[in-house]
Amino acid sequence: MYLDAKIAIASVSPATWHALGADPEFGRFAISDPGRALFLATFTVITTADGVEYRVNGQLHRIGGPAVARPDGYIAWHERDQLHRVGGPAWTWPDGYTAWYERGQLHRVDGPALDHPDGYNAWYERGQRHRVDGPAVTHPDGTTEWYERGVRIR
Repeated sequence: MYLDAKIAIASVSPATWHALGADPEFGRFAISDPGRALFLATFTVITTADGVEYRVNGQLHRIGGPAVARPDGYIAWHERDQLHRVGGPAWTWPDGYTAWYERGQLHRVDGPALDHPDGYNAWYERGQRHRVDGPAVTHPDGTTEWYERGVRIR
């Protein structure tokens, strides 16, 4: 089932766009009156037996919740068609695998950005393997790899 809605927001306040889950950089602008901007976007919610997807102008996008949720427990947070979530995993799989992304890059400063139930985990900051107080990668067999800013150090 498709629900399409054209939403036009006339406001000079970025706070209004943010409160409505919209972003002026993401949509289209047309200046209607001096000092007043018109923001246009197509919001789509797609609901099927396979789950729910939220899209803005055709891109996976949702602020404050997952853009994709499936009945089996798969969850993906997207903003502007990039995996993105601050303070939690952007990707969660039914088997317990999690991946932390910010702005489309693997990123987490207080733990592994990739965490698999089989014991594999990897620490990333801004898309690079990185950890200064321990191994950046731990394999299920217990072997480790140490990285700083994407460079393997041992």
